Amino acid sequence: MKKSLLFMFMFVAALGFFSCQKDDIDNSDSTTFELKLDKNGMISSPKWLAAKVDSVAHSGKKDVLYPEVLKITTRSDFYIYVTGLPFSSTVSQLYFHKNGKRIYNSDPLMDEIASSTNREVIWSKH
Repeated sequence: MKKSLLFMFMFVAALGFFSCQKDDIDNSDSTTFELKLDKNGMISSPKWLAAKVDSVAHSGKKDVLYPEVLKITTRSDFYIYVTGLPFSSTVSQLYFHKNGKRIYNSDPLMDEIASSTNREVIWSKH
């Protein structure tokens, strides 16, 4: 009886965790991108970007400077780049499509994105 209750509790907790993870990408099916800031100048929307910026800023042993967010425009679209931590081998190449889906080095789009010189800082905490 206790094992089945424990199993049920773990199942419900896991289900809640994964549904919260999905909420982080609040516009994953959208093709639009609108950056919104709260009264303190922090990113409030899209949620996936706010979560990623915060996770990069707090991924070290102690808090570091917040990363900048850049918009990279190519011939066909634009992409979001969150600057990684300096001198870090764990956080690098943080490129995203405007809907929040991460773009990895193996993606064919990376050649076009990396070669683009049209980069604009769209958010910085300072």
